[in-house]
Amino acid sequence: MSDVLHWFQENRQWVFSGIGVAVGGAVVAFIVRAIRRPKPPTDDLARAELQQRQHASRQVFNWGHSNTSDFVTLTWQFRNEGGAVSQLAVESAVAVSAAITPHDALPTRHEGFVRLSSRAGRLQFPIQFEIHYTTSLNQRERQAFRLRSLETQPEMVI
Repeated sequence: MSDVLHWFQENRQWVFSGIGVAVGGAVVAFIVRAIRRPKPPTDDLARAELQQRQHASRQVFNWGHSNTSDFVTLTWQFRNEGGAVSQLAVESAVAVSAAITPHDALPTRHEGFVRLSSRAGRLQFPIQFEIHYTTSLNQRERQAFRLRSLETQPEMVI
């Protein structure tokens, strides 16, 4: 026991400086943990709810049947299987006039149609077109589609 006390007397400055370093390190670690504290679960819930609302507000086009008039005009019916949208517009970069009905508002599970008309003779495939709309969260979005032939449904272009 006397050896331990003797060693402690000779090394007490070193022992206490080590304790000081340990206490200082503990204080710094506590402050760092307090700063990097994880976000409260309410933030995660709010973010998840917003993502769910955004997903539910997205437009989902379920294409139905089509008809054509002398291969110059093609009309495709669709059903909105997504969220309600408004301010619909359709455009195409090829020599095709494009129109969408309805264009003001399209509630969930309602139908509409896209009409593509050639500006010069018969429709030339493939035809690519975009539908622009505003979601119920007031976000402006668009979806692009490609129509390969009269016999195929429009497919989404990613």
